[in-house]
Amino acid sequence: MLNRNYIHDIKPTPRTQKRRDAFHRAHEKRLHEIEESFVPNAKEYSPKRGSGRGVWYVAVIAIVILVFALTFVFAGAKVYVTPRTGTVELSGPIVAEKESRSGLSFEMLVLDDEASATVVAGEKKHVEKKATGTVKLFNNNATPQKLLIDTRLESPDGYIYKTKTATVIPGQKTEGGKKVPGSIDVEIYADEAGEVYNLDQSDFKVVGFRGSPKYESVYARSTTQIKGGFSGETYDISPADFESNKKSLQEELRTTLLSKAKAELPADFIMYENVAVINFDEPVVEASGEAGNASIKQKGKISALIFKEEELTKALVEKVVANTEENKVYIPNIRELNIELDKGSIVSDPENISDVKIVINDKVSVVWEINDLELKEALVGVRKRSFESKMLQFKNIDKAELNLKPFWKTSLPTKPGAIKIINTLDNPAS
Repeated sequence: MLNRNYIHDIKPTPRTQKRRDAFHRAHEKRLHEIEESFVPNAKEYSPKRGSGRGVWYVAVIAIVILVFALTFVFAGAKVYVTPRTGTVELSGPIVAEKESRSGLSFEMLVLDDEASATVVAGEKKHVEKKATGTVKLFNNNATPQKLLIDTRLESPDGYIYKTKTATVIPGQKTEGGKKVPGSIDVEIYADEAGEVYNLDQSDFKVVGFRGSPKYESVYARSTTQIKGGFSGETYDISPADFESNKKSLQEELRTTLLSKAKAELPADFIMYENVAVINFDEPVVEASGEAGNASIKQKGKISALIFKEEELTKALVEKVVANTEENKVYIPNIRELNIELDKGSIVSDPENISDVKIVINDKVSVVWEINDLELKEALVGVRKRSFESKMLQFKNIDKAELNLKPFWKTSLPTKPGAIKIINTLDNPAS
């Protein structure tokens, strides 16, 4: 059998074996170098003694830096101030003049409205009523002027009214070095029936004096509404129903008119119910559109005296607070004060009055105003130890307390915006 040589039976020559051994050594060296490149340096990564303590040092330093940074974020000054207060006891009347330039002035807020109610109607009938009212007669002559009953007075629209009684108008008199016309009140009624004779207010001439000097020197002016005039169809209702509905409608209108006036009150003005005059026309009975029923219609008008809050405050406290221009004060509950008209100033024709007296008999709390901006500017850069002495300069402040951050700061901020003024009366919980 023929002998066969397999590949593993082949023996390399010495020269070939030498080259093969050199190749293997080079290959193993290269592998070793590659392995070492992925193995970390033992010296670099060997654990050191005390490394945990170093981590805590770093953490503490970081916290200190954070706290320090936050103190600057929330740095600033808070100044808690309690304003000066006092109590003023008020008594006696205060005079207010319409659109006064020097003293207390007032303006008129005039509004009207209407209310109605349905009642059981009686028999339909034709009614003729003459308007009635009161006027003040004036005499600008030195001697008294006598007028007979039914003396005719003429309105600017040409409607004629008559005096209900004979009267004598006093002559001129001197008041405060000036001559003023004599005057007297008298009731009048319309010459004819009808709603056209109803007037809110008007001046009148004496018809009998036309063509003479007295036509200008003797005259009349309404002091109440002239109302009640009617001519037309109406319905007969029981007197009890009429009076009951009249009363309830007037109460409803009073509430409505006061609410409307308060809603339309201009900014910075004050109105008091007791110095608001409300007048009502005579109710009118008309067909309601429902079979067997009639409608009672009631008209009303409010003439409210309104005051600027700043002027009224000054007028109330000027007797006890010197120089209110510099010492500005306010009355916290000024809108709740019980102010009313003086008994001698009952207003019958409110839209034509020029002056009025108001009365308040009460103790009023007064608070001195604090100007936040002025106070901030005065405190800019002030040393902490000088704060109390600085605050003594403000006579309108009763007490002040400083809260300065961060705590090691020795002076207030140099910018007003970093100072916050907190009024303890406005913010009692602060």
